[in-house]
Amino acid sequence: MPVLLVQHKQDPCPGTAYTNLVNVQHFYEESSKKVDTILVSGGDTRQKGIAPCKNGAHAFDGLEEKVAGTIADWILSKDF
Repeated sequence: MPVLLVQHKQDPCPGTAYTNLVNVQHFYEESSKKVDTILVSGGDTRQKGIAPCKNGAHAFDGLEEKVAGTIADWILSKDF
């Protein structure tokens, strides 16, 4: 089963930080023949609370349509 990872370069959340992306990729590569990654930047990256996960980059704020379209294109290109 192919795996798609979508990562915002400015995501400060410790659980989904860009700095940890290589480790996440390696984890999925152990069980999947194909791991694709989409890197995203921009959008509304303002902090909206105390927790790092409240940063707009964590939720792809302002990029929802672009990211959803890219994910849909990826899914439609796969032969499951």
